[in-house]
Amino acid sequence: MKHYQAIASSSEVRKGFLTDTLKMSTIISARSLSKKYSHGYALKDLTFEIGREKIAVLGFNGAGKSTLAKLIAGITKPTSGEIFVFNSQPHQDPEVRRRIGVVTHNPMLYSDLTVRENLKFYAKIFGVNYRRIDEILENLDLKDRADVRVSQLSRGFLQRVSVGRALLPDPEVLVMDEPTTGLDFKSRDWLLGFLREKDCCIVFTTHSFQEAEFCDRYLVLLEGQIKYFGTDLRAARGVFNVSRSNKEGSPV
Repeated sequence: MKHYQAIASSSEVRKGFLTDTLKMSTIISARSLSKKYSHGYALKDLTFEIGREKIAVLGFNGAGKSTLAKLIAGITKPTSGEIFVFNSQPHQDPEVRRRIGVVTHNPMLYSDLTVRENLKFYAKIFGVNYRRIDEILENLDLKDRADVRVSQLSRGFLQRVSVGRALLPDPEVLVMDEPTTGLDFKSRDWLLGFLREKDCCIVFTTHSFQEAEFCDRYLVLLEGQIKYFGTDLRAARGVFNVSRSNKEGSPV
């Protein structure tokens, strides 16, 4: 299996959005990035660049998707190599972390507080004017649930509030680590539609090729290493020689 090529092929360059991407300044970059835990390497020797675009990070369970998301968000630090966001290492720079919104399958909300109270709590942490909360409630269609306790929300609306939390500081980068986990079809479609329309750099980890279709490029991880990074979703699927019967938890 050939290792991915950092330089796009001529057929990829013909795609208008990729041409635009290549003109963009780099927002996220990694150089020989590795992360090791007690059981071994989760990621090994990753090198890539991402501009103002939407990137799907795809792979089997345990491929290193969540570890990469945490490194970009500054939640954890590399074992070796470097990760830069806006030319700074996020785990060392709180100002850079303020420019990154993070959404995972864990909503990171306080169940005994209302939607509005949760957003006020995080607005204070982010140093955001409370007027921003009203914008979030309006934009995410949460106004009629603003005074409902989070514990009373469905899973779909819980994740919607989590998105609102991440959007409070108006981040320039959104890290979405398998955010559709546990969502019903309606809530999943709402979230994917929202991400499709959102104009910022998005890193979206998923095991589902179908969910990744809105993205501009596809980064495939296999056993902690990049095996493909390009614009062709079919080629990304080909890395896995896709058949759901081949492996438990295989991307679909």
